Amino acid sequence: MDVNMDAKVVDMTSPVGEGIPGASRLETTPSSAVAERIREARRRRGWSASELADQCSQAGFPITKAVLANIESGRPNPDGTRRRDVTVDELLAFAAVLDVAPVYLMGLPDGSHGVRITESTVVTNRDELLMWIRGDQPLPGADARLYLTAALEQLPAVDSAQVIDQLRRAVLQDRARELTAQFNATAASIAADANTEVEKVIANVGAALAKGATVEDVLGLLRTASAQLEARAASLVDVDTTS
Repeated sequence: MDVNMDAKVVDMTSPVGEGIPGASRLETTPSSAVAERIREARRRRGWSASELADQCSQAGFPITKAVLANIESGRPNPDGTRRRDVTVDELLAFAAVLDVAPVYLMGLPDGSHGVRITESTVVTNRDELLMWIRGDQPLPGADARLYLTAALEQLPAVDSAQVIDQLRRAVLQDRARELTAQFNATAASIAADANTEVEKVIANVGAALAKGATVEDVLGLLRTASAQLEARAASLVDVDTTS
């Protein structure tokens, strides 16, 4: 998933929607993304701003053309940043009037290259942004178990099997990371012990040769050292697998 989570801040101009002075289309805020998607959905219906305002009023969501213009534009400041955000109430009402799913209004607008969720998190992939919103996939760095467990509490049964599979995969991945860490620690311990034993063997062989040891004597020392190393490695592995 294309998400900036390291230094966590992407050097992009904060966005605004179409027609706003000084606006950048590279990155957008959540409210600007929703406002742009409202505009796109309105135009797909062939409605003017006045017509959408009328439809909203007829549906029991009174709104004027001027208020709609403020929502779509964000009433930008001179630097292009929004002064008028989109509320959750408005998002759901517009989705109902426009006959689109709320998640449709939460996607990336056409031409946008990302949405800044927080100052430290920018999502740049349209499909994976929607997967996160729908409860299908957590953002990188998030606790996958908590995310998927919470998603299961709200998803209908038809979607539960997929999320359960992802939750199972997340648990297995966590366990795999734990086992990998244990293996690496064991391997490092075995390597350290091996180096120590090899140094001892070299010292013992040198001492034996200095005393006039035969080839058979040296081979005996090496066989003993090899058996000790194998026993030590086996004991470390046994401890690791039972922990």
